[in-house]
Amino acid sequence: EYSRPLRRKFQSNATLLGSLRLIVTANNRSALGWKESLNSHDIQALRDRIFSVPVGSDSAAFLRSLGEQRNSFVSGDEIAKHALWLRDNRSVNSDVRFSIEGKDTSYVDSLVANTKMGSAVFDWLTCYLLNPGRMDAQDNLQVRIYEGQLLVMARGLVENWETYVTNSEKRFATMNYISEALSSMSAPKRKQLYDNKKTKMNYWQIETQYLLGWAKENGYEPEQILEALSKDTPQN
Repeated sequence: EYSRPLRRKFQSNATLLGSLRLIVTANNRSALGWKESLNSHDIQALRDRIFSVPVGSDSAAFLRSLGEQRNSFVSGDEIAKHALWLRDNRSVNSDVRFSIEGKDTSYVDSLVANTKMGSAVFDWLTCYLLNPGRMDAQDNLQVRIYEGQLLVMARGLVENWETYVTNSEKRFATMNYISEALSSMSAPKRKQLYDNKKTKMNYWQIETQYLLGWAKENGYEPEQILEALSKDTPQN
């Protein structure tokens, strides 16, 4: 919003002009976590609005080296002064919607797996990639690898949830929850392919970057995932 009402006790109401900018500092990625599922449009909207700046241990060492000077960041309004300096001096690309765009999308991408069901679906899919034979033996192509992409039908996960051990019980793996989770981690457009019975199937196309991000944060090597995606599922 570009304006909002300001209501103050014992003072006249006023209107604040300009969009609010908020700085959030945190030690983990869940500080701005969303509990509900996010679809591809939600994720793009968050990418437009969140500028993520990942920092390492060097930043803490730098702040400690400042000694008493670092107190001026708060008590002396140095952060606010720096923001005003950026306003007056920073070159801005006016072609983008919110003037600032971050190149690091890993934070927003990680929100996809923050929900319990989203994480469970990634868990199932990763287990499938590392051991596809258990699912492929059914020969129904409800989950398959095709030209480097992981293609999934919600029904395939619902009916075969216990084929792989996940961090969620089967009673939570309903069609509604699974579909919502797949929507958040997939490309907007479905992929149409024929199964072994020459029936046209509509697949969710899992975004590889989300899958790799979840796998890396949960102890899997990205190379394992990429190698698995390089082998198309056999089709009779």
